[in-house]
This record gives sequence, C-alpha cells and structure tokens, in this order.
Amino acid sequence: MLYEIGLVMRQTKTCRCRSEFIRMGMEHYVQEQKEVHRRLVLQNRLAVGYQMMGALNLELAAEADDDAGWQDYEQALAEVE
Repeated sequence: MLYEIGLVMRQTKTCRCRSEFIRMGMEHYVQEQKEVHRRLVLQNRLAVGYQMMGALNLELAAEADDDAGWQDYEQALAEVE
C-alpha cells in the first residue's frame, strides 16, 4: 500500500509527504461521512413529514372527489332545466 501511495503522490504532485497525503484522505473521508449523515437525516425528516401529511392529503382528496360529484350533479340539473 505504501508503494501505491507513493505512485499516487508522484502522479498527482499534490502532497509533499505521506502524512499530508493521509491527512488529506482522512479529511475527505470525514467530509463524505458528514454528507452521508446529512442526507440520511433529511431523508428521515421528509419521510416523517410525508407520513404526518398523509391523513390531511386523504381528507383533501376526498373533498375534491365530493366537489367533483357535486359539480356533476349541478350540471345535470342545469341540463334538465
């Protein structure tokens, strides 16, 4: 593995020593893990929000369905008159 690290360091010329290379790698890893955690927290918050809104969405959908039925009824009455 040290050989591979040396190759990467020579190819990229971004680090002067192995300890700097390892430090940069660890910083990158920590940032990735923070992002993964942030996404999981957001995903869970969205799931909870959708579950909380579920009952309201069903109620609104039922009201919209009732309104559509009422409009059909009124239109049928208007056609008869």
